[in-house]
Amino acid sequence: MKWIVFIAKTKKNRLFTGIATKPYLKKYNVIYQEEYASEKDAKIRLVVLKKMSRNFKVEVVKRKVLHA
Repeated sequence: MKWIVFIAKTKKNRLFTGIATKPYLKKYNVIYQEEYASEKDAKIRLVVLKKMSRNFKVEVVKRKVLHA
């Protein structure tokens, strides 16, 4: 199973991070995502992304734009 770490945008333009498997990703307005094979790797990366999303820059969004 693939684990996806993502940064998503809420309707009020707030950013939040999380881990999801593929079927659950459709609900969110995802602006950045990375895939991992194991849950452990994904959880380690999630901590980094949480810090990153606090000062999230637009250039990261440009690099990996998601059309979900």
